Amino acid sequence: MQASTATSELRIKVPEKIRLALEAYAVERNYSIEFVVEMALSQFLDADGVTFEDCDPVLNPGKLREQVEILQYQLTKK
Repeated sequence: MQASTATSELRIKVPEKIRLALEAYAVERNYSIEFVVEMALSQFLDADGVTFEDCDPVLNPGKLREQVEILQYQLTKK
């Protein structure tokens, strides 16, 4: 599994416990920290995505929740 190439850098600060968890995951699996962060972000944007290459952020978590609420509302109306 390879990480996709990035065209720019995103520099953010994360809580130490998150940083340690990401670093530990990277070391355990012999992945680069960049790849682990990419996997985490792509999973947030698309539950079925593993990397940015197969990530489809069109259905992000907020939109999915909204769709579920609409469907639940429609079911209660029937």
